Amino acid sequence: MKLMGLMLLSLVLVGCKDFSGTLDVYKDFNVYDDKKKETVVLPAGVHDSKISVISRDKIRIKSKSINRKGVTIDLGEENLNQLKNPNFNLSAEQIGQEFGMAGNTMSNVVDSGPQSGRDSCTYYAQVRRCRRVCNQQGQCRRVCRWVTQPVSGWQYVEYFVRTKTDSIDVDFLIAGETVGNFVGSHSESARIVTFRGQCGRY
Repeated sequence: MKLMGLMLLSLVLVGCKDFSGTLDVYKDFNVYDDKKKETVVLPAGVHDSKISVISRDKIRIKSKSINRKGVTIDLGEENLNQLKNPNFNLSAEQIGQEFGMAGNTMSNVVDSGPQSGRDSCTYYAQVRRCRRVCNQQGQCRRVCRWVTQPVSGWQYVEYFVRTKTDSIDVDFLIAGETVGNFVGSHSESARIVTFRGQCGRY
């Protein structure tokens, strides 16, 4: 395996990205749900949880301890953009909650070794097509012509798989006291083709 490096990089927080991990709540604290306009208590304990970026200004915390679809927090676009930084610190006043958030993000990119295989492909070939043509007197003849049409085939490919893992470690703080911590990650892989052979018939 080729390690591309463990780098403190900006998280690409676009679209819907889910960070799955563990939420360790040291003592009960309240979270205001900006969608349902109500306060939810996060109970003390260790919970399998997920923090999702659901828009340019909102995140959602989902945990079995909440027993619901999750709590939506409107961080504001400017504050959410701070989560792109390797280190961030958002006060309770900034995010409109009784707690603040401080932590770090990082990205790890790993490339697999070279691999090979074959892909399906399409190429165009000249094919002779014939049909029977008859006149009004009933005289028939065979008429042929060459036409270009797509043909399914295979091609040899060489590639490697690139896996990018974004991780986040965030503390929840009330008056300087850490009342909880979430550690989670999001991974996605892509096949990077380095060579394609000629497309040929099955």
